[in-house]
Amino acid sequence: MIAMADDLARAGGTRGSLALAVLVAAALSLAPDPAVGAASSSLTRYPYLTDLVGGSVTVNWATARTSSVTGFVKWGKVVTPGSCTTTTTIAATRISITVNSVGQYQWRATLALEADARYCYRVYLGTSPQTDLLGSDPSPEFMTQVPAGSATPFRFAVFGDWGQANSDGNPHQVNLLRRLADSGARFAVNTGDIGYPSGSQTNYGDLQQTGSGKSGVFGPQFWAVPGRSLPLMPATGNHAPDKTFLTNWPQPQAVAGSNGRYQLDPYCCLNGTSSKSYASAWYAFDAGRARFYVLHTAWDAGNLGTGTPYKNDYDYNWTPGSTQYRWLEADLAAHATTPLKFAIFHYPLYSDQSSQSSDAFLQGAGSLEGLLSRHGVDLAFTGHAHVYQRNLKPHAGGLVSYVTGGGGASLASMGGSGCSQTNAYGIGWKSSVNAGGACGAAPVPDAAARVFHYLLVDVNANSVKVTPIDELGRTFDIVTYDFGSDGAGAPSAPGTPTAVAVSPNQVDLTWPASADDLGVNAYTVYRDDLALATVRGWATAHADRSVQPGTTYRYRVVASDGNGKTSPSSATVTATTKPHGTILRFPPTKDTYVNAATPTTAYGTGTRTYADNSPVKKTLMSFTVSGTGGCPIGTAHLRLYNVDAAPRGGDFRPLADLTWNEQTVTWNTAPATDAPAVASLDGVTIKTWYEVDVTELVRGDGPVGLAITSTATDGAGYTSREGPLSQRPELVVECASA
Repeated sequence: MIAMADDLARAGGTRGSLALAVLVAAALSLAPDPAVGAASSSLTRYPYLTDLVGGSVTVNWATARTSSVTGFVKWGKVVTPGSCTTTTTIAATRISITVNSVGQYQWRATLALEADARYCYRVYLGTSPQTDLLGSDPSPEFMTQVPAGSATPFRFAVFGDWGQANSDGNPHQVNLLRRLADSGARFAVNTGDIGYPSGSQTNYGDLQQTGSGKSGVFGPQFWAVPGRSLPLMPATGNHAPDKTFLTNWPQPQAVAGSNGRYQLDPYCCLNGTSSKSYASAWYAFDAGRARFYVLHTAWDAGNLGTGTPYKNDYDYNWTPGSTQYRWLEADLAAHATTPLKFAIFHYPLYSDQSSQSSDAFLQGAGSLEGLLSRHGVDLAFTGHAHVYQRNLKPHAGGLVSYVTGGGGASLASMGGSGCSQTNAYGIGWKSSVNAGGACGAAPVPDAAARVFHYLLVDVNANSVKVTPIDELGRTFDIVTYDFGSDGAGAPSAPGTPTAVAVSPNQVDLTWPASADDLGVNAYTVYRDDLALATVRGWATAHADRSVQPGTTYRYRVVASDGNGKTSPSSATVTATTKPHGTILRFPPTKDTYVNAATPTTAYGTGTRTYADNSPVKKTLMSFTVSGTGGCPIGTAHLRLYNVDAAPRGGDFRPLADLTWNEQTVTWNTAPATDAPAVASLDGVTIKTWYEVDVTELVRGDGPVGLAITSTATDGAGYTSREGPLSQRPELVVECASA
């Protein structure tokens, strides 16, 4: 069954059990930075590892071009941590590269080792004299791969979209890579797009050269820190998928062992694209009882012809007759009995990032999604969108997928154009407005540091635990999957609901969550044995506002998953609404909105108000409640008519300062709107009335003020009191019945 852990550090506070906190503290506390500056001046790229397959690994590094044209690696087995003698030597091969007009040698050597053992190594240049390129730095240590078929538990990391050097050096990426180095992962896979802005050797850089766009990967504070001990197997991305990628990330054993492809190939000339050579990079490898598929989903945005990046990628790489599709189909069939399978590729199957959206060409039975699903691939890890997003299995022909694109490149917004029904947890950050966005069960992040992240994946038999970790070491959205039944199980019955009649016209329902091996996609609420509503799988509550006063109702709940399987029904509970009390209706005494983009402009005569996050707009409203006669307040609802649809209707906050003037208030003079929200609206649709429960703001006769704000970059609009009479807002107050 799937299991989910609460966030250890949500935007609004700290949650989670002490046992989990202790475990995370032990696993994620940072060790001191390893020495980086004590190496030889001839070393231009600190040694880093790739191609961790079976009993082999490839060691890579770069040096200045000198008269020394011989390089080699010495290695030995680690007896105890920190105690190792390098006793075996292998010669390295080199090629010439140019990094920002500086000529260098890129070296590599593949070591033949024992599987599942700890080793150390050092790299050298020349023979007489022989230069130890690590100088006084300690010998890096690493673990070789878990043997294929072994039941030994192991841990790996996943991240994507990184390698960006800014004028400030990119402290977000520095933090994240330090966490990665201390994660305890045996190896890492990457979802593509390495080296910003274009994936050039200058963007990759070296230990010496600095500046914006230079050394975003191989700078001393970046991959030099984790890369010496953490082998990386990356997928290609759309940033210059060319020879540079193949040179910097060699995977000779993985490619040869899986009959994959890792070379430059000519691509011509579908959809009017120009003939050009690009890297073709796909391969597979084993780790214990799991097989990993590193796939190529990318296209050069500078060579579109009449197509799009997604369409060109599909037409070249993913039609059923394409070389990669046929290779993947054959390898999946040949490994049908492998218990666990993971796919790693760049373009996201499903993404709620508006400019790096879902790749519909990869969706469906006839494309990559269907191929992976038919052959039992358990999880897909993707990138491209610079966000975090966990997607439930969307249908029987799909699979659970993650978008992990927060490795260090500039972040992107989340949910600005809406949140999909299978986006169980999504977070993003929009730097232009310095604000976060969220979908599903996620809280809105309060800082970019909550969105830069990597995934730590623990594999133990059929159990796969995915732990997202942000740059400061805080975990969130932890999910444990049980793939023992390959998703064939049905959800368990939801717990017994609680039904409370909070007013004559509303019953609030809550229930304990169901469990499912792949995750619950939805709950169907039944009233008197008829389907009443369907809520998303991460929600375990529903407000029934279609009830009548003085009536008894029966409720039960059924869960469903992405395979269309349904759970047994929960127990049935009843609730009886009270008779109507006195209902009072109040129009606004004043309402308007203020706009950060025009901070000195007043909008008090407008027929609409807005709640938006790009540009930031806030609605201000005031009502005067009278005639309650001291009655106890049963409910109070704000009724609004939508005139501008949005993925989020807004957050409704108390507004204590009511001294503002509707005709003159501007952004610069508006009262503070930072009180905690008392209610929120999800997606809203044009020409529709919405009711928002603001009961806690009404205590009896007197003024009531509220503000509407939004985290969505596509904001909502509502009719104001100056709008058409039939669409004007109102506050509806009901006295509790005796």
